[in-house]
Amino acid sequence: METQGPHISDLPVDALLEVFCRLPAADLTLGASGVCRAWRDLAMEPAAWQARRVQVAPRKHRPLAAAERRVLRRAPALRALAVSLRRAQDLPEPLSALLPCCGHLRELQLSLPCLYADMARDVAAHWPRLQQLRVEACSVQEGGLERLGQLDHLRRLQVATLQPAQGVWGPLRRAARDGLPALRALHVDARCDAANIDEAVGVLLELADRVTHLRIGSLVPADAALLGAIGRCSRLQNLHIEDCSQLTDEGLLQLAGLRLHSLSLCFARQVSTAALLHLLRVSDLSLLKHLDLRGCPALTDRVVLSLASRLSTPPKLVADDCPNVSGQALQSLNRTSPPVNAAHAIAALCTVAAVATLPVPNRPLQVA
Repeated sequence: METQGPHISDLPVDALLEVFCRLPAADLTLGASGVCRAWRDLAMEPAAWQARRVQVAPRKHRPLAAAERRVLRRAPALRALAVSLRRAQDLPEPLSALLPCCGHLRELQLSLPCLYADMARDVAAHWPRLQQLRVEACSVQEGGLERLGQLDHLRRLQVATLQPAQGVWGPLRRAARDGLPALRALHVDARCDAANIDEAVGVLLELADRVTHLRIGSLVPADAALLGAIGRCSRLQNLHIEDCSQLTDEGLLQLAGLRLHSLSLCFARQVSTAALLHLLRVSDLSLLKHLDLRGCPALTDRVVLSLASRLSTPPKLVADDCPNVSGQALQSLNRTSPPVNAAHAIAALCTVAAVATLPVPNRPLQVA
């Protein structure tokens, strides 16, 4: 009599749950949960949804497809959700009514034509424990950003918009002044001109004792006033400024008092080599692990060699589009890095080999 081999149902519950965690959301809800009652109960376990990211795209005549609604209905412990709208009319009802079951949501991404005030109020009221929020909007309605200040547990906020400056920085400053007590990371890419630079400075001053990660987009000019406010952020660890074309020596030296882990000053074409050397000389670079000075003519071999001589473990240096630095100087910086421990290298190779044998991780639910 021929013996039958082991069946997938013979796997321990923990192993089967690990398999379910790697299934796409649609396959988990439409396929695995319909096999038997035990699999259905296992597919509803919070552990199967906590590390999952689902993306939905409502439309006016089709708010959510049946498959999408079933996925969200079966996802009581969903932590990450992305909502993409092409037009404002594509959302005929509030987000909380459209997505009533995602009470444990921690990460939300909104890509939409306009952030309306009632939409922001709905987000703050329905998901008060939200920790990460990313807003990509062509415009922001008055009162939209102020409502986000009610998110007391928000730790990371990203705002990208083409809205005129007066509609972004003032409301964002009021939100930072009246709320956002847990905010640690801020990424802003919004228009800012000379008339509104005071509001941008005010945002940074309101967050000076909170923010540890700061990223300033290419629409914000990096002038001395803005860098002066950044220099007062005593807890700042990571700073990235995408457009430093207006940065001068005076603004650069405002960063001397920070103890950064990562610093990116892209396209700082007006900064002098003397100012850059002075910054490296007076700053505490013991924690610096990453330095990005791409497009900076002030970066020369002298600066690189000074950096290599000061630190026993120099940071990783990005020097793309820097015409005054040679490859030989960059090689000397790399040679000063400590040798790799053989045991750590073997452990890393074993980890890579083990990961390579794992199945393909779950993909987000893609919507046409």
